[in-house]
Amino acid sequence: MTGFSVEIKKCPNCGGSIDDRYLKRTGIVFRRWTDGKTNHGEINLSGFNPDYSAYLVKCPWCAIQVNFAKLPLFFADMGFGENTDNIDNSKPYALLTFDDLYGVLESGQISADEEIYVRRAAWWAGNDPRRIPKDLHKTQLIELRISEFYDFLRLGFYDISDSKPFAKRSISKLPKSMSLFLNPDCELDQELDLELDQIKEFDEIESYKSQIIILRKELSSITKLNDDLRRNQKDKQLTQDQIDNLNVLYSMLDHDRLSQAEIKRELGLFDEAEDHIYKFDKEERSIPAHLDVMYTKYRDFLLELITKKDSVVHPNPPSYS
Repeated sequence: MTGFSVEIKKCPNCGGSIDDRYLKRTGIVFRRWTDGKTNHGEINLSGFNPDYSAYLVKCPWCAIQVNFAKLPLFFADMGFGENTDNIDNSKPYALLTFDDLYGVLESGQISADEEIYVRRAAWWAGNDPRRIPKDLHKTQLIELRISEFYDFLRLGFYDISDSKPFAKRSISKLPKSMSLFLNPDCELDQELDLELDQIKEFDEIESYKSQIIILRKELSSITKLNDDLRRNQKDKQLTQDQIDNLNVLYSMLDHDRLSQAEIKRELGLFDEAEDHIYKFDKEERSIPAHLDVMYTKYRDFLLELITKKDSVVHPNPPSYS
């Protein structure tokens, strides 16, 4: 599927038509992943270089590296319409892999000022095969909805507990039900029916039961897939070149405690990662309040992963952005 606007350019080496149909551009930029990779294509490819056009891609025809943004425009198309010949005869550019970007670093062809951005782009490219799929967002949202729903039920039980004594008995069972509900290996429906039958005097109980069953099915349908993917990501170990790149990049990010914490977390150095979280807490930050809230949420999520000794690259929680 092409983007809303597609630019087609010619490779300076082979003359093949190259386009940017899959490049994502957005107005609001935010960290989508724990390693800082964003929702904006040019920023990601440039490694957060202030000059977003300073990035390399591969020609899909001859595989040489080119700076797509600085090639002269051949043709621009909105991605729809009757005349699609130019798009049909073009190919989207290929992205550089970690090995490609590490080769750029070792070639000595970049300036000292550019190095940090190329290293960050290499970090993100190396992490791409290790990322937990974004579908995990859906799991987190469902878990949040379930949690809020149980809180709602418990609040309702407390509110009427004076007039309906049986509600007090069912309150103590709900936390157990909550933990079971989030366990995809547990057959819950029968036990859940028994508990909810104790409060069948509520007119709304059938609606409650239906909502719980729907949530349960939504969660179960993707939990196994995500668990399998998590295991696969953990099996994808960092290469020595990736470790070397992270160590150098770490030393260049002394101004960014949370990125340093993330690097140490990905390297499995959880105590050092936690130290950087606490250094971040002690620093004074002169930034707008909404950014401080965003960084605090990111900090809390990193600390949660560090506490679990989880070194996998995650999408940030839905509430983060």
